[in-house]
Amino acid sequence: MRRVRRVGLAGTTVAVAFALTIGLHAGQEGGGGRPATIAGCPSRSSEFYPCAKPKAEAFNPPRNADGTPNMNGAWNPVTANGSQNIEDYAGDAFLNKQTSLIVDPPDGKVPYLAQYANKRQDNWDRYIDPIGACWLAGVPRQVYAPRGISIVQAPNVFSFVGEFAHEYRIIPTDNSAHIGDSIRLFMGD
Repeated sequence: MRRVRRVGLAGTTVAVAFALTIGLHAGQEGGGGRPATIAGCPSRSSEFYPCAKPKAEAFNPPRNADGTPNMNGAWNPVTANGSQNIEDYAGDAFLNKQTSLIVDPPDGKVPYLAQYANKRQDNWDRYIDPIGACWLAGVPRQVYAPRGISIVQAPNVFSFVGEFAHEYRIIPTDNSAHIGDSIRLFMGD
């Protein structure tokens, strides 16, 4: 298992600011069960990103007493349904239709290196998808798992608590040392 690196506070702020825009207009349905617009931007990822990027950069979230952004709350990632696929997916008996979450390159396809182009299908054929089996989604898929997540923030730590599979992840934000290679955590360190 690869070690998962911590995201810096600035990166977390932008990511969570983006997530904030995701849950705003959940009642307006667009194609595939997705909202038609989110915070005034089209819900399709390739169209949403150019519209939402300047809004996310200008976003000034509420602050904690120490000046850090307050990200506590429940989040429902209505547009970020990457639990099924991050590329366009027609859907099947178990998984719903999925519109690509990839915005670059514009074709919405993962630009696999030649030596890995067939690995995706090989993995699909050989392994059980953890979400399909209701197992922990892992990192980074936890934030795209079905159902919502709660962010619980305290000084020097974020906790992501997911409704799906009762998963949680604790992310230190104080640059503390990793726990070491002898302990392997499914949700990362």
